[in-house]
Order: sequence, then structure tokens, then C-alpha cells
Amino acid sequence: MFHKSGKVTVRARASDPETSHMAAAELNGKEAKVARSIAVAVTLLKAAPHPLNDFELAARWGAAWGGPFSNSLPSKARLWACERKLVRHAGYNLHNRRTVMTWTAV
Repeated sequence: MFHKSGKVTVRARASDPETSHMAAAELNGKEAKVARSIAVAVTLLKAAPHPLNDFELAARWGAAWGGPFSNSLPSKARLWACERKLVRHAGYNLHNRRTVMTWTAV
């Protein structure tokens, strides 16, 4: 089911088998993780004294996330936030002598 906010809620019919209910719950759980990830990325970028690259964002992620996470989650969350126009490209800096993009919260 689509909401005006753009969120999607997946529901199984009462007549569907238990596996359909389990799948719907798993999909809704993933949507919650995406929303939480975006919130953490935006919060970290707003709190930073300067625009951050993905490596700097990942270095700050653990304390804000409060648990284990995949190495790619901070970058994915930043991408999802960009797609929602909550984060924008702010320039470039160097990481290990390589030019990388930096990001800031809108």
C-alpha cells in the first residue's frame, strides 16, 4: 500500500499462508532500516563541522548506529538521502591521496 509520504507498507491478506505474512514483515523491517539509516546519515552530516566524504561518514557511523552494520551501509544511506534531496554534493577532498566527493545535509 502506498502512502502520500512515499512510504510503502506491505501487507498479506488474512487468507494468505504464514510465509506471506513473514515476507511482508521482513520487507517492512527493511523499509524501517532504510529510514533509520537515512536519519543517521543526515544527522551525522548536519553535525559535522565540514562536508564529509563517505570514508569520514563511515568512521563516525558506528557510534551513531549503535550496533553492527555492513561496511556499505553508510554509503548506501547517504545515497538514499541524496535521492530524497536531504543531502547534496558539496565538493571534493582527498582520501589516501585520491580525490573523493564530499557531502552535506541540506
